[in-house]
Amino acid sequence: MARQGRRGREGRIGGGGKEKRDMPMKKEVSSVPSFSPTSNPPSATSDQDKPAATTNTLILFHIAEETASQPTSDMALPAANVAAPQAERYAGSEIRAPIGTPRKDGLMVGADMRSPARQMEKLISSKHNIQHVPESYILPPEIRPGKATTPSCKCIPVIDLHGNIDSNRQDLVQRIMEAGQEFGFFQLTNHGVPEELMNETVKMAEEFFQLPAEDKASFYSEDPRKGCRLSTSIDYDHEKVHFWRDNLRHHCRPLEDHVAEWPTNPTRYREVIGNYAVRVWELSLVLLDLICEGLGTESGYFEGGLSKLQMMSLNYYPPCPDPALTLGLPKHADPNLITVLNQGAVPGLQVLKDEKWLALEPVPNAFVVNIGHTLQVISNGMLRSAEHRVVTNAYVARATVTSFIQPSNDSLIRPATVLVDRCSLPLYRPFRYEEFLRTYLKDAQDGRPPLQQYEISQT
Repeated sequence: MARQGRRGREGRIGGGGKEKRDMPMKKEVSSVPSFSPTSNPPSATSDQDKPAATTNTLILFHIAEETASQPTSDMALPAANVAAPQAERYAGSEIRAPIGTPRKDGLMVGADMRSPARQMEKLISSKHNIQHVPESYILPPEIRPGKATTPSCKCIPVIDLHGNIDSNRQDLVQRIMEAGQEFGFFQLTNHGVPEELMNETVKMAEEFFQLPAEDKASFYSEDPRKGCRLSTSIDYDHEKVHFWRDNLRHHCRPLEDHVAEWPTNPTRYREVIGNYAVRVWELSLVLLDLICEGLGTESGYFEGGLSKLQMMSLNYYPPCPDPALTLGLPKHADPNLITVLNQGAVPGLQVLKDEKWLALEPVPNAFVVNIGHTLQVISNGMLRSAEHRVVTNAYVARATVTSFIQPSNDSLIRPATVLVDRCSLPLYRPFRYEEFLRTYLKDAQDGRPPLQQYEISQT
């Protein structure tokens, strides 16, 4: 009954014996479940499965004691532990320059940074006709991407999902597991999400970030607890060096609880992103069931709290005058369960493999899927989360849409019992997801692997 309740109005195909969740059938966009911004959106859960009003808890990307302890809901990424040129921090520092003096980030000394207009000036997309990278975006030499060409990676698997899920399911499961073990990444084609919907979703991201400042100012916030939040870099007011990206992120599950917070401009934003969120959610459940088979756990192991939440993150990376000096996002690995990325047609994602960066070139109509720390723990190390980063582009803007599938705060994360029984030794001690998120970012700041403190010594 719990399984039926969870599926609710999404629908579940199959029955009898060992359940297998079928791929969402390929459809025209017109057949995708849709809703109008004024009507109730489609639900992905039953009423009894709705999460509590509180959402995931993270800490901000600064160490200020009074802020680090506050709960947030931002599925964000760890800032690099870097020092800006001259170790200068603008936000909150004493202003000694004359009022009106341009700062190194392009803003003016003495400006009221709390006003909507000034807040919007922080967006990298608001800085027009930039001829040189502002000093506050220039990374220390040791972590700059540099001018060396990063080789395109042909080795990360491209997996045909729909073509194998029925005819050669065992081989499909094996390929997913091998990709997760060796790379922590794979690309997924023939997945059932319409190409037109994928393209429309990236277009919605582009159109939103290209809106006039006054049309998106109400979404800008430095408070990660805000349900629908526009921001720039990672933690602009507290980090020492900024990163070359703007970001809009919001919750997606249950859809009816969150869609009213989303933008209404572009006019089709709620319709397109809502439909897309449902389809990606369905795809994620299919992937998790295949991973269940690969791990040898019972079907539906990831249902309930372990895959309770979905966060949508829209990233925008404007053209950069010198991509060798800065990054769109620093090196990091994701803390959640799995991440499903629609990276559009412009390259920028790089994966770290054997201490070398590999450029993951876009494959038409493909999703990039990567393993998060949570799944690494549950799989008892059979699958691994991989570090990755985003580089910038000198000529064209890049828009991407990322869907994070993540546990609820109170979920207990531990190696699956069947895996521990199989190998006798758990590699990680149990922890609550909320606890892990609170340590994840601080560990990143300190340069410590986030899972290190949860590892169980095998000596």
